[in-house]
Amino acid sequence: MAKEGLTDNTREIIGEVTILYGDFWTNLIDFIIVVFVMFITVKAVNASKTKEAPKEPKEPN
Repeated sequence: MAKEGLTDNTREIIGEVTILYGDFWTNLIDFIIVVFVMFITVKAVNASKTKEAPKEPKEPN
């Protein structure tokens, strides 16, 4: 998440090197939102599935 400055003909960096904290926080918040939505979706799908009643074992004759 760093952006380098410009280089001149001698390949020396001119300008400043910046660290883009805003991009990091934006990506982190977007990731958390996506994970939360996926969690809720999977939870809703699992809750909507019908649960089968356990089958009783057959008694020997």
